[in-house]
Amino acid sequence: MSLSNKSARKKNCTFDADTPQNRQLAALTKALAHPVRLEILRSLSNCEQACCADLVSWLPLAQSTVSQHLKVLAEAELIAMTTKGRTTCIRLNADSIAASRESMSCFLKMLENSPTAQKLPEDDA
Repeated sequence: MSLSNKSARKKNCTFDADTPQNRQLAALTKALAHPVRLEILRSLSNCEQACCADLVSWLPLAQSTVSQHLKVLAEAELIAMTTKGRTTCIRLNADSIAASRESMSCFLKMLENSPTAQKLPEDDA
């Protein structure tokens, strides 16, 4: 690409990383970027809700580590937590999961349909 094409493209592009959509996608991808958090979500998909103690007993991790993972999932709004006395119950947040799926799908479609996106040649190996 020539320098003049880069300059022309820069003028047509705007850059605002701090948008609600970008913050939501960043929280979502961060939440899904760790195998333990994926396993927590899988475990919760098999039950209506679980107590934090249940998750700790299912995972080979300390309670504090599980709590940190739950915090990231809650920040992404993939789970909802309610406290009853000394017990914290966790369940999947179906509405937020559906919205997250839609957001991620729109983002990936935008990238895929970008005029600058190129298909890579397949390996013959």
